[in-house]
Amino acid sequence: MIDKASRWLTVLTWIATVLFVVGCSDDTCKPCDEVPPSVFLLHTSPENLLHNLILAYEERNLSRCDSLFARDYRFRFTPHDQERPGFPDSLSWMDEHEIHLQLLDRELTPTLRLDFEIGEIALDQDRLLSGDSLWTTIVTEVDLYIFGARPNRYSTLEWYGFEGDHQQFWFRKESEMDPSTNERVWSIVEWADLGWPGTLPGNHALPPPTPLSWGQIKMKYLSRH
Repeated sequence: MIDKASRWLTVLTWIATVLFVVGCSDDTCKPCDEVPPSVFLLHTSPENLLHNLILAYEERNLSRCDSLFARDYRFRFTPHDQERPGFPDSLSWMDEHEIHLQLLDRELTPTLRLDFEIGEIALDQDRLLSGDSLWTTIVTEVDLYIFGARPNRYSTLEWYGFEGDHQQFWFRKESEMDPSTNERVWSIVEWADLGWPGTLPGNHALPPPTPLSWGQIKMKYLSRH
């Protein structure tokens, strides 16, 4: 795995390139149509949904992002965040829509990058006992890089995000069929922020690289409404 110093150097170089392109004139910039076309996958597996989540962030595609989540979807905060004043018990589909409406806006968030590793996807036996047929996975090495406007101070940009977090997703196979394959489609019904695992490869105990969790970042964007 790439060491942290090299990764941050790559990210900062990428940010500088993005800011140059945003600020350059039409006479000096390369045309936007040189960007390779996106390839969103059908919602016929949990893996495809997670692939599309990363791509929706990359492409700033709000409708694609909205379509990944079931209407009864819930986001759950870390136990620490649940004790924060003003934090709700969970976030809904509409909350996620409002968050991504801001987060995926290129003017408000010039730089946005998401990456993670998908773990094994298996039937959640605990949920099965309670009557819910849900599949789950824990994604690891979650890296989120954001360079965007501060809430209520849109002229001020700040850099924040995290590296190496863990998140858990639950998926449901819906009754709806994909017309092109005649397969049932899947949706994300729950997302839990597991936070910083506390260790890096080599078992060196380290504090979180940033004080923000994904739940706190979501609340930063939700608070703009």
